[in-house]
Amino acid sequence: MGPTHSDRPIRPRSDGQATGAPTPPPHAASHATPRLAYFDGESNSGHPGPHAHGEQPAQAIPPAGFAPMPSPSPTAFGQSAGMGGLPSCPGCGWQNQLNRGFCAGCGRPLWEPCLACGATIGSWERFCGACGLDISSTAKIRLDELQAREREAMEHLKSGRASQAMALLYEIASANHPRFSEMARRAVDLQQRIGAEAERQARSLEQVSARAASFAADSRFREAAELLHSVPREQRTSEMAATLARCEEKLAEIRDLKEQVRRLAGAGEVGRELVDLLHALRNLTPHDSAVSAACEKAESRYRIQSQRLCQNAVKAAEAFLAQKAYAKAVAVLDRVPESFRSATWRDRQREASFMQAEYEFLARHLRGSKVVDGATRSLLRRLSELAPGDGPAKQLAAWDVAIQRRVERGLSPPSVWTAAPTPGEPQRIPFGKLTGVQVSNDALAMRDQFGVFAVALGL
Repeated sequence: MGPTHSDRPIRPRSDGQATGAPTPPPHAASHATPRLAYFDGESNSGHPGPHAHGEQPAQAIPPAGFAPMPSPSPTAFGQSAGMGGLPSCPGCGWQNQLNRGFCAGCGRPLWEPCLACGATIGSWERFCGACGLDISSTAKIRLDELQAREREAMEHLKSGRASQAMALLYEIASANHPRFSEMARRAVDLQQRIGAEAERQARSLEQVSARAASFAADSRFREAAELLHSVPREQRTSEMAATLARCEEKLAEIRDLKEQVRRLAGAGEVGRELVDLLHALRNLTPHDSAVSAACEKAESRYRIQSQRLCQNAVKAAEAFLAQKAYAKAVAVLDRVPESFRSATWRDRQREASFMQAEYEFLARHLRGSKVVDGATRSLLRRLSELAPGDGPAKQLAAWDVAIQRRVERGLSPPSVWTAAPTPGEPQRIPFGKLTGVQVSNDALAMRDQFGVFAVALGL
């Protein structure tokens, strides 16, 4: 379909009249004025629009919240533009009919409000007819400001500060004026993309948080920490921060355990402490094959060493038992770890412990005994049997022999001895021909020794 008469470009003639131009209204003849001034000095020469080649003109989409100003009447147009001329679009130069609100060539609004007073003016006019504002200069200043806001918003986006960028884009999108409609549309589109990206990012953060929590629960603390560190600090949720803190605490504990293991392993001895540290390290790093292998190797060496230690301890204990050194036998047996104590070890430990307990009981009883009778002498002989090489036992055995000789010589009755008096005091002991004994102060040192009764006897 060919162009209509109203959409046909206007071609200038040599006499200043336009060929094919519609006849101006009769009442506008007396208001002839110079030709229209074009926006930013653009040429007034007409050119074919896109619909001149069979294409339909593009329709501009007004920005959100902006209502196109109503087209002025032909009379009003004639008063501002002058008769004999039609408004030319400052964007493409297309000359449009008087009753159009948008350019037939590019779809740009032909009428717009003044940036200062809001009066309706043509988009081709430079100054407002109501307040005299320089529309072109003011619009350029405002456009520069909006472009600066746009650049700042993009910088915020690059730095991950989406909220600051959204605030600036909202300001740009709120520029409700045809001259800034393109920037407003870009701002709205960018806001929508940022919103969609924010939703996608929120879902991604949820997935990252869940995955990191799963790693931490599986004792894969390093993987969880690396995953959470890949998220910028300002985008981490409280749950992610808590998981990261726990992972870093566990990693620090692992580093400390490894340092202790290296220190003990460098000493060359595999003991219970080293095995326990390796067990703790393996519990924190169950997926570390090197730690598991080191733990198994240390356990094997420790088991062999402990079994050898148990065998050697049993042999040493038997030697000490033969020497009547029960305390030493108990001490050497106690060095064997409980988990590696054999049946032989238990037999030797039971024997040594019983002998040591009997020796300690007899020594403690005789140390405080004040009565010497047949039972006391039997205890003395048993103590000598338990520890013949022990100094106190030898002394007690000598006392027993001395008492026996006294009995044989008739110096004392074979009956129960009377209770011994307090050492150091002059006493008369009824031992037949034996007279009273004055104990000197030198004998006071024996008060805490075995056989206090012997002090009073002067033995």
